Amino acid sequence: MKRLLFIFIVFMFVVNAKPHLDHENYGKWVMLTELNNKNVIDEPCYSGNRFINYQKGKLDDYTGQEMISCEIKSSYFKDGKYFIDLEPKCRYSDSISYEVKDENTLIWHLYHSFSLVMTN
Repeated sequence: MKRLLFIFIVFMFVVNAKPHLDHENYGKWVMLTELNNKNVIDEPCYSGNRFINYQKGKLDDYTGQEMISCEIKSSYFKDGKYFIDLEPKCRYSDSISYEVKDENTLIWHLYHSFSLVMTN
């Protein structure tokens, strides 16, 4: 009986668990490039590698030649993705999202269905 109660409690915890948006996945995320069936950091000599600096309230996208900086209006989790709504004044996009591939890898979905695999 105790074992059944323990299983029920664990099940209820898992069902009611909600992701926390305010502490996970902040930091610098660097683009990965596929080379010989492996994901590697590739830094071409003509420009720096693309990276996203994700902070509470702000997102900076360094595209190698320019930086796009946007204030974050809100964020939420839905259907396995973290969505980030950006302030309307941002020329970047209205919103972007990312999926967690593993603890060190995110798949960022940016404007116009453009996606990047990135690591921290």
